[in-house]
Amino acid sequence: MKRVPLCPVFGKCGGCSSLNIDYIEQLEIKKNKVKNILLNNKIKHFPELQIYFKDEYFYRNRMDFVFCTEGLGLRQKGNFRKKIPIEKCFIADEKINILVYEINKWLYENKEKLDIFDVKKNSGTLRYAVIRTAKFFDCSTVTFILNKDSEKILENKDLLIKYKENSKASNILIGFVKHNSDLSSTLEYEIIKGSDLLWEKLCGFNYFYHSQGFFQNNPFVLQDMMNFIKYNINERYDELFDLYGGVGTFGIFLSDKADKIFIADNSNLSLLAAERNLQENNIKNATIINFDDKKPDILLESISKDNKKIFVIDPPRAGMHKNTLKLIFDILPDKIIYISCNPKQLSLELSLLIQKYNIVKNAIFDMFPQTEHIETIAILQKAK
Repeated sequence: MKRVPLCPVFGKCGGCSSLNIDYIEQLEIKKNKVKNILLNNKIKHFPELQIYFKDEYFYRNRMDFVFCTEGLGLRQKGNFRKKIPIEKCFIADEKINILVYEINKWLYENKEKLDIFDVKKNSGTLRYAVIRTAKFFDCSTVTFILNKDSEKILENKDLLIKYKENSKASNILIGFVKHNSDLSSTLEYEIIKGSDLLWEKLCGFNYFYHSQGFFQNNPFVLQDMMNFIKYNINERYDELFDLYGGVGTFGIFLSDKADKIFIADNSNLSLLAAERNLQENNIKNATIINFDDKKPDILLESISKDNKKIFVIDPPRAGMHKNTLKLIFDILPDKIIYISCNPKQLSLELSLLIQKYNIVKNAIFDMFPQTEHIETIAILQKAK
């Protein structure tokens, strides 16, 4: 069923694709999409898809805004070079929108002095304002991404330092990227207020994560995922491996489900945060592993052959590297929980895993309302 979209720039902005569709229908569309993808990859025997969702608006804890001459904006739909100025984003956390208003006001007051980056000319200074917030803590970060090759970088830095004095943001950073790079995060940055870390509370645990690193964008639905996973681990294991484990979100939450927990990732920012999160939550049975999925044999140093094992796998959109998939077939853990933001890639890998595993439960989690994206969890048990 069609509806009138709340956002005045819907259809122009490339951020949302479904604001004009009733939300219950959006969920049904996503459910059928995942189901058809599984069937098309010859996965015929799987449980009925359960679906979990929360609020359809104001859920995102991160937004990457581009600088426009009129204020902060987002990319135009179908045209990356054009920008759509916005005053409010209906899928962004309300704390983000407060900071959008604040930055837009500052931009207006200093518009004659500020140097906005021109995508067509590939020159200028101010490129992005990346705003991140916590849902369950009073914590927010703004990272201003600047063109490090600009001749006007010092003047614009001075204006940003003045901006910080009255800003509601907990943390403010200035990051630097080359003129021919379109990155909105960087390891080359200065902290001008607060810290380069954010913190969040999920299911009773405290998590730190880096302002320039990865963290899930919808904490409400993430908690549903965490509880779903824990509920479906109905026995204790000797070893639990949290692959692509990031800051330890799943491994820490599931630390009571196995004697030994191994959190494996290849991002130094995430691994440092994971170490801190183990201390913060007093987790004594977990180990951090610097894990390259192209060369996953480092996992073999921690795996005991005869122990009862469970793998929690949350790879990027591209899925697991073939070497990691091979290692899983060599090890054959008793249970696998596969978390995916890409149903097509998930179905391709499930079509291989079902040679040795049965899919005992499937669920989808709408972490991205008003868009076509969906998060999926498949629970696999080793066939006897």
